[in-house]
Amino acid sequence: MTVSQFISHIKLVCSEIYNHSESQSIAYILAKDLFGESKIDIILNPNKEININIDINELSDRLRSGEPIQYIIGKAEFCDLEFAIGKGALIPRPETEELINWIVSNYAKESSIQIMDIGTGSGCIAISLAKQLPLSQVTAIDIEMNAIYWADKNATQHNVKNINIIQQNALSPVATWNNDITKVLYDVIVSNPPYIPQQDIDSMELNVKGYEPHSALFVPDNDPLIFYRSIAISALSLLCNGGELYFEIYESFWAEMKIMLGELGYSDIEIKNDIHSKPRMCRCVKK
Repeated sequence: MTVSQFISHIKLVCSEIYNHSESQSIAYILAKDLFGESKIDIILNPNKEININIDINELSDRLRSGEPIQYIIGKAEFCDLEFAIGKGALIPRPETEELINWIVSNYAKESSIQIMDIGTGSGCIAISLAKQLPLSQVTAIDIEMNAIYWADKNATQHNVKNINIIQQNALSPVATWNNDITKVLYDVIVSNPPYIPQQDIDSMELNVKGYEPHSALFVPDNDPLIFYRSIAISALSLLCNGGELYFEIYESFWAEMKIMLGELGYSDIEIKNDIHSKPRMCRCVKK
């Protein structure tokens, strides 16, 4: 089989559930991962013969089922880093990179600050911040042991020493939290918590709702801000005066977020649009 024939086959399989652009992207990702062939390589030498050392029928079935390409190849790109990824951890999104960039832009690289990432998942936020702000100390928490496994794995993979990964329930009162978390005051707390209402599940793509952990995605219809509110309340005890709280938010609830944070006493509340001009990030300050 030539590399162009492989690309054509994968695109055809993926076209059953993805659009043309997504199908093409998946095909090139697989060619790069399996055969080391970049998009440029394929364009320049489309008739290059490749050795298929995998069960292409099984691969095709996994793609048809909607299994995310990141779970199939076991990794995802985020902030120019490669993260090991698997079932039980949310797949990092490009939009979340914008949240990282926002935080980093507000601090010098030499900043020695305390950072907490609540709901760390694969550890992509915590580890990216630890790499870009190397003098900082980062605490990452998650309730799910599967997530803790992936975060630990990625911290080791990237040789990040300035990070502490701890199992903790973000919805429980701070008074019950692990003492290793509460013994310091934080300059920055960041979170990309679950925020999609249950009523939106049917409208989600199969590769999301069928495979990614629902506990990291969905919230009750009658209280969509449940995680934001709990984290914001906890942050009042965890942040130093002047400390910053950053959230990735659901575009439908940005106005409610501003009201809730204002009622809790936060100041300088700012909503920021993502690259698609949607209100997807929030920053506020503890007075």
